[in-house]
Amino acid sequence: MLVIFFTVESLFLNGLTNTYVMKNESPDVIQAILTEYEQQISQIKLNEFNPLSDIEKGIQISKIFIQRLRIKVQEGCLTSKEHEINFFKYIKPRIVGDLLYYCYLKEITHHRPVCTIYVLQEFLEKKLERFSHFLKKNFKCYAYYNSEGNKKCDEYYFVRCYLKVEDYHYHPYSMIDTNFATSKDYLFAEFRAHEKVIKYLEDELLKLKAQKKKTFKSLEQWLSHSPFYWTDTKVAATELIYALASSGSINNGNVDIKELAKYVCLFFNIDKLEFYRIYSDLKIRENPAAFIDKLKANLRKRIDGDMS
Repeated sequence: MLVIFFTVESLFLNGLTNTYVMKNESPDVIQAILTEYEQQISQIKLNEFNPLSDIEKGIQISKIFIQRLRIKVQEGCLTSKEHEINFFKYIKPRIVGDLLYYCYLKEITHHRPVCTIYVLQEFLEKKLERFSHFLKKNFKCYAYYNSEGNKKCDEYYFVRCYLKVEDYHYHPYSMIDTNFATSKDYLFAEFRAHEKVIKYLEDELLKLKAQKKKTFKSLEQWLSHSPFYWTDTKVAATELIYALASSGSINNGNVDIKELAKYVCLFFNIDKLEFYRIYSDLKIRENPAAFIDKLKANLRKRIDGDMS
């Protein structure tokens, strides 16, 4: 996250020594820049297997167009309060939001684990929780962001003379570049970026779910031809299933008993295992772990035999 902050900060601090030349230009020039930006950014389609080059393109395009907008604003193209509000409420957050989105994607892609489906799912879910939490934490401003017709606070949020100390704390570059910052334009850009990242993460999780379903279907077909048959009691099989689930040795303990029982039964060709009922009976037995004790004793016996 720190990398993203300094990337954006350096972008706006770059070229602050430029002379401010006031021109009475129409905001049409801003709309023209935005239209050109939309045309270029719409060409970017993330490669599913190697998205980093596309992400870098998105970052570079966004940075270039933000700088172009900044120069026009410095030159004085926002000639009315309405123009200023429209620019800082909609146009600047549109492009800065995309820049943040691509920076966040770059971070996620760099840290994305190349491992099992379960570990990748946990990674994506944690990221989703983090980005969703940001919107919940800022729910009041986020509600204003989503209320299209609400203009009650526009003058305080999107006119440059209303910057407050707490706004500087949120995005410090505005302390220096006050001509290109308002109270809430950066926060609105964050909202846009977070929404896009959340959509990306949700789509990735849906793909993963489909992949899991396909993988598990193949696995079930393979397991159905297992050459191994359970020749002990169903009580013993239930002990084994619950012992494995309780040990924390599978998926760090994040395992559903029903799912585990399903695959144990498939692998060992166990038919109609009523493990819930058997487990209830186990809890009232004098020794509910007789089979586990038997496993320990037989393992010790084998090791002792090999050592002698």
